[in-house]
Amino acid sequence: MEVTRATIESGLVELGLRGQNIAVHSSLRSFGHVVGGAETVIEALLNTCATVLMPSFCGVGRTNPPPDDRPSQNGWTYNDYKINTDGLSAFDPATFDTSSEIDVEDMGVIPATFLKIAGTIRSAHPSVSWSANGPSADLFVSGHDASDPNRPLKELMNRQGYVLLLGVGLTECTAIHLAEEMAGRRPFVRWVLFSDGQVRRIREYGCSDGFDELAPLLDHHASEGTGSVM
Repeated sequence: MEVTRATIESGLVELGLRGQNIAVHSSLRSFGHVVGGAETVIEALLNTCATVLMPSFCGVGRTNPPPDDRPSQNGWTYNDYKINTDGLSAFDPATFDTSSEIDVEDMGVIPATFLKIAGTIRSAHPSVSWSANGPSADLFVSGHDASDPNRPLKELMNRQGYVLLLGVGLTECTAIHLAEEMAGRRPFVRWVLFSDGQVRRIREYGCSDGFDELAPLLDHHASEGTGSVM
């Protein structure tokens, strides 16, 4: 069965997402054959919803902790784990934008394509940036500095937005990291080489491999839809 823009839009309306602000995690492969590919998925989202957010994470500037900066309880084995910094490119907040690096293998083709769509803007967090397109795009991505990794999701929560999982499970749902922070877990410290030659702390969240275990607790908060052509 071919998946069309109408199919996807029907599913979004079925879920009650018309005119809503949404953060999207997605897998194009999960759709099967989409007529028009990733662009069709994005067109359906933008045509149906209000402002659309997608993760656009990357590793630009990521480097090892300085010898004198090794906080405890930080999810890092300082003596055993080293990042290979050969050919390291520095992070430049003045030029970081939608044309900058993205981890396509981790993020997927839909977020990578979303970055290139007219009107998309990107936050300036060195590793966990978000991209947004729609009427309130700037509101969601502005002020997303290196010390506040969950900033776009906090704004989505404040505006009573939704998280949409398109063919992926809870291990891809970064909103759970916001729940961790709200419960008192501090985001981890990591380090990035900036374009001025300084290595600075940034904050980001940790592993999400176990998040699927939360499914039984979250089922009554979630809705499912498949879409259909009427």
